[in-house]
Amino acid sequence: MLQRRVSDVKTSLDFMKVVITTFPLLDKALTSDLSKNPEVVRALLCEAFTPQNFKRVFAKIEKKRYFSKKELIVDGDQIPHMPDDMSLDGQGAEHQKMGKMKLVIRDGKLYVNGREVELYLSQHQRDIGTVIRGDKLRGEIRRLKSKRALNACLMHALTMHQEFIPDAWKTVGHIYFWNTVFCGAFGRLYVGYLFFFDGKWRWSYELITHNWSERGPAACIADSPLAA
Repeated sequence: MLQRRVSDVKTSLDFMKVVITTFPLLDKALTSDLSKNPEVVRALLCEAFTPQNFKRVFAKIEKKRYFSKKELIVDGDQIPHMPDDMSLDGQGAEHQKMGKMKLVIRDGKLYVNGREVELYLSQHQRDIGTVIRGDKLRGEIRRLKSKRALNACLMHALTMHQEFIPDAWKTVGHIYFWNTVFCGAFGRLYVGYLFFFDGKWRWSYELITHNWSERGPAACIADSPLAA
């Protein structure tokens, strides 16, 4: 019976049906992960594992070869990508290096080096109908003692690996990375941001003399390590 089921596994949907009917004791989270990897069920079903030892065997196989790592290493010291008309050399521009950053997505949240990424809003942004100029917001974020803004290296890494961006971010507006500020034409300063549009995450830049509302949070992490 198991051999017949193995031959039927051709798509993720077929795979889900096999897992649910063959191993009813599996929890939903594991079943969801497995549904994206039909090759796993082929291998495991060929061995005719029982529901009782399935989790134990699967956990061992998962670590060795079946699933890609659920983490990403970003070099926060490198020079970030920028448009041709921008640089880090002008007055007021800066790029604060952040070292190696290990990204992990877990339970719908993004962690950097074991610290959850928070979307910070100034009190001026949270109050109904109020805004704050970007240059003033930049100074406020610099003075924070418990949080540290992330830089553009992370912004660009996330656009290349969008599976690490929490779904909850899709509806919050523009997400800014204040630890990098670029200098453009005529000495104007810009900060980069992520935004979700037409089913995809994209990046752009905002002139920091513009006003920020509740739709423009800053991506930050706690300034001291916490257990992830």
